[in-house]
Amino acid sequence: DEYRHIWGLDADVEVTVELLSRLVHPDDRDAVGTQRPDRSDWLAYAEFRRVDPRTGEIRWIARRGEVVSLDGTAPRFVGIAMDITDRKRSEQALAESESRVRELAEKLDVKVIRHRNVRLLMKQLALDAERSGRRSAGTVMLAEMLRKSVAQVSRFAAENPVTPIGDRIAREIEEAFGKAHGWMDHVHDD
Repeated sequence: DEYRHIWGLDADVEVTVELLSRLVHPDDRDAVGTQRPDRSDWLAYAEFRRVDPRTGEIRWIARRGEVVSLDGTAPRFVGIAMDITDRKRSEQALAESESRVRELAEKLDVKVIRHRNVRLLMKQLALDAERSGRRSAGTVMLAEMLRKSVAQVSRFAAENPVTPIGDRIAREIEEAFGKAHGWMDHVHDD
């Protein structure tokens, strides 16, 4: 009953090699050896799609088994089969999600990331200064730490910075905070 359910077959349908072959998605038939069930590749593990005979829905099946024929009797199939559709859908969703993340990461401009990080850093420095009783802006604090002018740090923190200044100051920030080269070029948690 469970085998018939996996294949989407009613209890009164006769299960034949030809029927199962027709239910396997056309693109997967050669890969799973459904054209000639006497082939030794029926022993191999296979994952393939099958087409539901009633609805046309595509489901995934994993199977491992072999064809057994004793004394010229009709072949029988011995092994296991399971519906792995949910796993395949999850794998597909994960692959699509990872692809979207890669595309977004490729589109991110390193300058934008650096400026976001610098603005977060300056905000934190301003909060730290305020807590310690100093009335200095984050720009002033960062400039002091880097031994730069406020104008240089301000240019880097601006919306449209000059890239050479950004590269140089980003590396100097990494050095001042003991971070690895390129640390400023990556998105960090707030």
